[in-house]
Amino acid sequence: RVRFSNEFGTAPMTIASARIALTEEGSKIRMATDRALTFGGSSKITIPAGAPAFSDPVDISVKPFAEVSISIYLPGPAPASSIHDQALHDSYISGPGDLTSKAELPGAEAKQTWYFLSGIDMAAPAGNATIVAFGDSITQGYGAKSATYIDYPTQLAQRLAAHGITSLAVVNQGISG
Repeated sequence: RVRFSNEFGTAPMTIASARIALTEEGSKIRMATDRALTFGGSSKITIPAGAPAFSDPVDISVKPFAEVSISIYLPGPAPASSIHDQALHDSYISGPGDLTSKAELPGAEAKQTWYFLSGIDMAAPAGNATIVAFGDSITQGYGAKSATYIDYPTQLAQRLAAHGITSLAVVNQGISG
């Protein structure tokens, strides 16, 4: 399930459509993995100011180190107050209209900020565990180029995988600033 946030917003925010898919490259997704997100069975949700919202669980298989794309359509104004600046991965801002089910967003503006997205919950096989890297901007990866994966939590995950350790996930909870 996907966690959206309007926790720093001062007005309700409506998501009219949201989707998740594996990323192919840039703004392009793997269409065979594209899934609609719902909220209590509905494709639309209005998130009150100061609140989070969770999508319903969705069946999508995500292999280690795979990237996912979350697409949202906001039909009205939504000041970008609940964001992750310096996300070190691009978000793509498209033109008007609901383009959430498109395979690619040609001409979209790339930004290194995540808007309204605050997490993805994933189910793991029994016996797996998570290492949480919590720290400042060094942990978060500040100063790295977009999508270079040189932050130390990612490097730790890659080293564990290279040694055949597949039952440990590494989550980067670094806070820049």
